[in-house]
Amino acid sequence: MDKKDRLYNRKNPRLDDFDYTKGSAFFITVCAKDRAFIFSDITYSEIGLTDISPVNDLTEYGQLIKESLENINTFFPGVYIDEYVVMPNHFHFIIFVDRIKTSVSVSSIVGRLKSVISKKSSAGTKSNKIFQRSFYDRIIRSDEELYHLRRYIIDNPKKWAFDEYYNK
Repeated sequence: MDKKDRLYNRKNPRLDDFDYTKGSAFFITVCAKDRAFIFSDITYSEIGLTDISPVNDLTEYGQLIKESLENINTFFPGVYIDEYVVMPNHFHFIIFVDRIKTSVSVSSIVGRLKSVISKKSSAGTKSNKIFQRSFYDRIIRSDEELYHLRRYIIDNPKKWAFDEYYNK
């Protein structure tokens, strides 16, 4: 099977019975191409015997991601970022989409973010892509799930040392 056939036979990650045009909250993950460590560098300093404090130094790409997320509603009125974190090879964010103010899809929002960041970066060209082709999204279905995803985002830098991609 060649690459073209694999692309056409990809499994659709979207829920069949969910209306993506309705207002909702989503948990999004976007990865660097080839999971390269290009967005940030996380180092640790110990605090006490059992607690560590991560220091997350953003690269040029990481700064562009941060700025783009924090200013997303200038591109998309009715779209709001709740929590986010920029990791060495990926970033997570929770996004709220108010369908009264916008009709744009989550795919369009993420595509625009990736495009803006790539165009503003010094190395983002068609031959030097910085993002993986797609992204991961999850519809947030309850306040409890929202709480847990917020905690996951906030604690993500602390857990980086235990990630399978750490020190690779």
